[in-house]
Amino acid sequence: YTWYSDPQTTNVELPPGFLPPGVPVPEVKVRDAEAGTVNTTIDFPLDLTGELRHTLAAAQAGYRGERARVWATTLEEQLAVVQAYFDLLEARRLRTVTEQTIAVYRSQLDIARSRFDQGRLTKNDLLTVEVALQTAEQALLGRELAIEQARWAFNRVIGADVNAPAVLADVRTPPDVPPLERALELTWENNPILIALLEEQQRLEDTVTALERSRFPRFGGGGAMDYSTSDILTPPQIGSGYVGFSWDLGTDMRREARIAEARIEAERNRVVMQRQMRELEAAVRAAHLATIERLAAYATAQAALGQAEENLRIREQQFDVGRAQSDDVLIAERLLAEQRATLATALYQAHTRRAALQRLMGLPLDELAAATRSS
Repeated sequence: YTWYSDPQTTNVELPPGFLPPGVPVPEVKVRDAEAGTVNTTIDFPLDLTGELRHTLAAAQAGYRGERARVWATTLEEQLAVVQAYFDLLEARRLRTVTEQTIAVYRSQLDIARSRFDQGRLTKNDLLTVEVALQTAEQALLGRELAIEQARWAFNRVIGADVNAPAVLADVRTPPDVPPLERALELTWENNPILIALLEEQQRLEDTVTALERSRFPRFGGGGAMDYSTSDILTPPQIGSGYVGFSWDLGTDMRREARIAEARIEAERNRVVMQRQMRELEAAVRAAHLATIERLAAYATAQAALGQAEENLRIREQQFDVGRAQSDDVLIAERLLAEQRATLATALYQAHTRRAALQRLMGLPLDELAAATRSS
């Protein structure tokens, strides 16, 4: 929009007597005092060679790869929370086992002192029981420290105050483990690290193709519209259209260098992807086998716990009648404590390793937690 103080005019020189008498000489307006002009141009690239389509595909693959990397980070954070959760449960359960062991040792010490006072037990046997009790009481302090450390670690990963109390729901049932073949199949489909590498490979290959297509002419077309509020020139609105092409011959060889670089990056990423697939398969097999091993240890401890309790009961009866020594009772108690500890830890470790397998498969860990609560 342009504003002037006055319109601009000019006179017309005509031969004498050309106009009738009384008719003034006309003035011709050259420019209005106020005038607005609008110019609009629209360009449409004509992707006849496919360069733009492959450039767009490369960009979209990059976005999908970044989304996969974000999901991988999310799974890492979820796994850290799950591990800290079950570590705290395991530490608490081990404290309970130690307390049970201390209770048995104290009962055994009372019996040993009574028998020592009666002259039915040697001083060495009494000292053996006292040392075992003191060792268990010292181990209880270690259990308390482990609980505090596990609670601090759990609060740290969930973003709570480090010394905040942690109220956790216990887990009593073992996790479900998919067959190994199904676990590998889900890993190839959903693992975010592998997906990110696949998308990166797609991005690099489309980038190479787009660069190769840029060797051909780039065609384009479009239209333009010019409009003016001034009516000095007519018509005040004029449209136009055009088609054309541009052609970069690449004589500076920079494009060829970019193509070679993109090809090298694509080949390097292909090698990394193959190595990652082998490492993923090994990790899935290891996590699956580790989970199965912990479940087997849990089942074995369940079966052996009753036998260890019966063995301790028999040893205590034999000790009462003088047919067993304090060492025999302590060995039976250690066997029972080992089975209790295995039963206490194997279940939580199985859940932790099952969560690690879930992360490798690229599936949300909250689905695993929901399945655990429902069971």
